[in-house]
Amino acid sequence: MPSHRVHRALYPFKVYPDVDSWMDEPSKWLGPNHRKLRHSVIELYLKYPNDWGRIMYGMYHIMLDGITEEKALRDLTKFYDIYLMMKEMIK
Repeated sequence: MPSHRVHRALYPFKVYPDVDSWMDEPSKWLGPNHRKLRHSVIELYLKYPNDWGRIMYGMYHIMLDGITEEKALRDLTKFYDIYLMMKEMIK
């Protein structure tokens, strides 16, 4: 699963850190199985009714998590995360 930093860097529109935090909060007690909760469009709509910016960002979060289940893409996002960390350190 990509870091929140990668999620936010790749999204071309307004980002919603509160959506990332809410969606991934169950990882504290479920670990890698946390995607069984808070990772559906229905749950997003119930949490953020008619807030289409947050719903779309949440759908993007779900999509990015899904495509990075492939090892090569997961590794690529890890390298990108390291790049982003280093870029922040240089500022």
